[in-house]
Amino acid sequence: LARAALSFVGRGDTVAVDASTTALALVKMLAGLEVKVLATGLDAAIALAASSVPFTLAAGEFQPWARSFVGPLVMTTLRRIHPDTIFFSAKGFTVESGFTDPYLAEVETKAQLIASGRQVIALLDHSKFGRTALYTLADLTAVDVLITDREPTREVREALEGVPVMLFLA
Repeated sequence: LARAALSFVGRGDTVAVDASTTALALVKMLAGLEVKVLATGLDAAIALAASSVPFTLAAGEFQPWARSFVGPLVMTTLRRIHPDTIFFSAKGFTVESGFTDPYLAEVETKAQLIASGRQVIALLDHSKFGRTALYTLADLTAVDVLITDREPTREVREALEGVPVMLFLA
């Protein structure tokens, strides 16, 4: 998924990533691309620092289970940024519930991150389809591109036909 996501990053772009492992895989591929990154996760920040990619860390309260930063300080930062492209993942996706995650603070951070970008790209492997976590962070109409590793179910494909979301199979 990360390699497919890389095709949506252009020279000189500003990109923002959540604290997901898929976004972490993407940031590890950004060296030499002349991009600037905003990260909300500790592991992404460490990887970016090691690769000399310029980045900003939206830091606040640290959530050890997600290795991410959340809270009012992060939200203030995210309301003041306007990246070209947002990359995020979720614990689950259904047509009825949208993109979902189990931690409220993470959901608030991801929702604000999504609201800040010009282009929003969801990175979901096939195991996330049909799963619902406790909180909705965005519905399908909030994204521009959905990158996945397998053809989604008929129900998801039909929902995609009704919205301007590009499906990209990795």
